[in-house]
Amino acid sequence: MGSKISGKDLIKLGFPQNNTINIGLTQIQRYRKREKKESILLEIKEVLIDPAKFAGDGTWGKVVESLVNR
Repeated sequence: MGSKISGKDLIKLGFPQNNTINIGLTQIQRYRKREKKESILLEIKEVLIDPAKFAGDGTWGKVVESLVNR
C-alpha cells in the first residue's frame, strides 16, 4: 500500500484550492488506495494538464468535471 496523498500534495501539483481537491482525494481513496503515491501523483498531474483526455473516466471523470466547472 502506498503512502497517503494529502490535499497539500495536490496543491503542490497546481490544483485549485476549492472542492476539486476534496473530490480528487475521495476518488483516490475509493479507487486507487492500494497504488503507490508516486504513480497516482503522476497520473493526477496528467489530469490537471489535459482534463479533456480524462473526461468520462471512471476514476478521474468527477475531478475533470470539477476542474472544468470551477
